[in-house]
Amino acid sequence: MHLISGNGQEIVINEGDGSREQRTPTAGCAGGTVAAPIAESGNLCVYSQTSLTTLGPETFIGSNLIHAPASSCEGLGCLAGFGGPGAGAGVSGALVGVAFEAEESAKAWGTWAVTG
Repeated sequence: MHLISGNGQEIVINEGDGSREQRTPTAGCAGGTVAAPIAESGNLCVYSQTSLTTLGPETFIGSNLIHAPASSCEGLGCLAGFGGPGAGAGVSGALVGVAFEAEESAKAWGTWAVTG
């Protein structure tokens, strides 16, 4: 499960302290964009149109908050380090979780690619 920001960086939540990190995308998603999403076999690559790094520090979104629709978790509780199921997908798809500590609204759009 990989969430790629509009600036080409993978966004991951640090399970130790909940901070948001930027990383070079794994080989499974490298080179993909919103306009041309790609994914090597076994990878779900979600590409955001916007730079997710511009979100406030109270907003949590990342690769490891992508989880199977059947899992019952919410916000940071979806992270394995916080007792949740961790990143994954199911036969019916995947949910990209976003957790807000403060009251605010958000919108998101992008594309995704997944292969066998």
